[in-house]
Amino acid sequence: MKTLIFFTMLLVLTGCIAEQKPKVYTNRVEFLRPNPQKILYKARPVDENCKINFPEPIIAENKMNTYRLYEENEKDKLVILAIRKEIKKIQKSTADLKTAISERKNQQKQVKELKEGLKKINKSI
Repeated sequence: MKTLIFFTMLLVLTGCIAEQKPKVYTNRVEFLRPNPQKILYKARPVDENCKINFPEPIIAENKMNTYRLYEENEKDKLVILAIRKEIKKIQKSTADLKTAISERKNQQKQVKELKEGLKKINKSI
């Protein structure tokens, strides 16, 4: 009989405990949201792997820029060689023109001297 009373009391106590209201949280729960990352380089449609691994687009952009610079450098080297050849041709032609001009000036000086010499000879005659 004592055990029956003990178990009924135990059930009543557990029932009273179970009837309590559950705790309600009044504080607002904020979940951590990651900041969206910019995709700097997009050559083809971007798949999910490319969005997750952020440094890959930057690496691809750097590789593309270095490749473009390398190509432009090679083109510039060819252009520079062609320009040097043209400059040499122009220098040769200007040197030829300078010699021709100096020869003409010398000829003009000789003609003037001859005219003056003729005038002196004509005066003396």
